Amino acid sequence: MNGKEKKQLRNQARQKRRALDPRQRSDASERICQRIAASKSFRNARRIALYLPMDGEVDCLPLLETALGAGKQIFLPQLPGRYPRAMNFALMDAQTTLEPGPLGTIQPARGSRIAVSAREMDLVITPLAAFDPLGNRIGMGAGYYDRTFSFLAHRKHWISPRLIGVAFECQKFPSVPIDRWDVPLWSIVTEDGSYPASKII
Repeated sequence: MNGKEKKQLRNQARQKRRALDPRQRSDASERICQRIAASKSFRNARRIALYLPMDGEVDCLPLLETALGAGKQIFLPQLPGRYPRAMNFALMDAQTTLEPGPLGTIQPARGSRIAVSAREMDLVITPLAAFDPLGNRIGMGAGYYDRTFSFLAHRKHWISPRLIGVAFECQKFPSVPIDRWDVPLWSIVTEDGSYPASKII
């Protein structure tokens, strides 16, 4: 039942996200980026993974600019050409060439001069489709993030990299189903706050 329920919630959330006015989306994205930039997790991070938005996702460009201005290294996910495999992360700088990736994504071109594993990130900002106030998430359905960061599920104390999901408030539901293979996020940040509210990012 989880699979069917997840698909329904995912579709509903994506429709709500797409329905946002471009100005609303831009303003909300800006507030989300400001919240993350003010966090201890961001200040302490040296290597930060972001993503290029698609399908109405939160735009992380303001956070990218803030991070580069602070001398941090920014990496973008490279989705594997064959499924299922874990993602790598490629350095984003003035020499980075972008190309179309799986599922309609835009990503650094294969053979990027610096590509590292997920374990080498300090902070990872991840998109999502739907979430609930407890911080549970539903992704896009391909399982790339869960597969890539499955090693975090075995850690109890040392949590690195720290995964922070970003979404708009309209993507929130009272509860979302979770599966045993879902990798929990440290926190989910929206334009109005963070979930769970007790978690300090």
